[in-house]
Amino acid sequence: MLSDPAGLLLKIVTPVAIVAAGVGSLVLFGRKPEPLAPPQTSDRGALVETATVERFDGAFKLRLDGVALPIRRIKLAAEVEGRITEKSDAARGGRSVAPNTPLFEIDTTDYQLEVERLQAQSKQADEQLAAVDVDIANTEELLTLAVEDQALAKRSLERSIDLNSRNAISETELDEAKRHELTSRNALQSLRNQLSTQMQQRRTQQAACNLVAVQLKQAQADLARTKIVSPINGSVVTDHVEIDDHVRPGDVLIELSDNSQMEIRCSLTVDQLFWIWLAGGSVGPRLEVSGFEEPGGIQRTDSSGPLLLPDAPSGSAPSLNLTTTTTAPPVTASLELPRLPVFVVYEFAGQLVEWDGVLSRYEGSGLDAQTRTAPCRILVPEPTKPRVRAAAGQRDATAVTPPRMFSGMYVDIEIPIATQVPLLKLPLEAIRPGDSVRSGRKVWVDRGGTLSVVDVKVARVERDHALVHEQPTGLHAGNQVIVSPLASVSEGMALREPDDDPFAESAAPKETAKTDQQPEGGRP
Repeated sequence: MLSDPAGLLLKIVTPVAIVAAGVGSLVLFGRKPEPLAPPQTSDRGALVETATVERFDGAFKLRLDGVALPIRRIKLAAEVEGRITEKSDAARGGRSVAPNTPLFEIDTTDYQLEVERLQAQSKQADEQLAAVDVDIANTEELLTLAVEDQALAKRSLERSIDLNSRNAISETELDEAKRHELTSRNALQSLRNQLSTQMQQRRTQQAACNLVAVQLKQAQADLARTKIVSPINGSVVTDHVEIDDHVRPGDVLIELSDNSQMEIRCSLTVDQLFWIWLAGGSVGPRLEVSGFEEPGGIQRTDSSGPLLLPDAPSGSAPSLNLTTTTTAPPVTASLELPRLPVFVVYEFAGQLVEWDGVLSRYEGSGLDAQTRTAPCRILVPEPTKPRVRAAAGQRDATAVTPPRMFSGMYVDIEIPIATQVPLLKLPLEAIRPGDSVRSGRKVWVDRGGTLSVVDVKVARVERDHALVHEQPTGLHAGNQVIVSPLASVSEGMALREPDDDPFAESAAPKETAKTDQQPEGGRP
């Protein structure tokens, strides 16, 4: 039996009342508010942000890094043997030296004695040569007398023959005349032979004099080589010997670094080489070129017009057949770099210091097998003339420039490139990936509210913008490119910009007025 009917009723009614209150609250307050209804249009389109494409008429800079090196480093070695007797204070590591600065001196005793000996020998050879000249002069005088005697003997013989033909003299007298003429002729020939021998002796003695003179020059050169001086304006890298060290020819005494000029060792990529060749005039019309493709797909419409991109499908190489009829200088296959100006920049104590340089030469004859870049050298002709790169034309009063460019500096290199290639400037956000690595890049263009996908060839990527080649058809200055992301893209899809958004703040009051009305199906 139920002992308390009132309590039982309370236990039944209370849950029912709670459930009923919950259902009533849900019906009264649980309705989802109706969203703001946009204006009724046939196609709202995708909301995008755009930027204007600008024509790029300025110059850009190729940026790379490198390391400073002396234009040459030489090792001075001993050319003669001996003991180091003197060492200059300038011949210490780190010292600066000027041309003809004395560095070392080797013991000169033996070399000075050799010079004196050869000087005496040279004087002796000269005296011997003079004695031969005296003998030649004497022989020439005797030869003159012998010629006269032979002439007399010849005339006497002729008279004897005439007299003998008339039986005026005997045969014995005739034979005596012949003997006298033969004796005189023999004496004449002996003097001639003696003169020839003396002339040969003179030539031999002259050769001996010349040999002694050469030996004397060698000895004087060896004596001069005992003093080692600096051949350049530079600094001492390392000194290897001290006083009383014994050196032999070929022993390295000191290493010097040439400070008159400096070089920067760096590497250029293939793309950077293209812009350098283009700026230096190494890229031009080619004769009867078939199947040639410039880097980036660039070709010329004529010999004087700007470089333009061909209207070719993505990934296909244009086939060219150019014929040059102008008087432009022919393109050469020279291995020399165009001598373009360069700025060499180094951060020193929180400030930027720069030097003027020029592209000098390649280092080697091709691309590096590991990095696929072209090693090259940049010449800095005046490394002792740095300047501080100040912002907005102002210079810090406390700025201190290094006295010169030092070997081993890691520097930044800027190569200004002014080119006639038509380029367009657009934000980096507008560049979209292509279908493949070799097919270039794409941009989305807003053409009057519809999307157009355009292929582009990126020329340069800077910090906040990209430079692309202008094409005969496609992207042009003034076009609106899409910089905002889209989930999916299709050619010709509808677009709208923030100014056309029905939910923009300018349209909010009108929408609010419309939503004040009770929506259909609502509660009275």
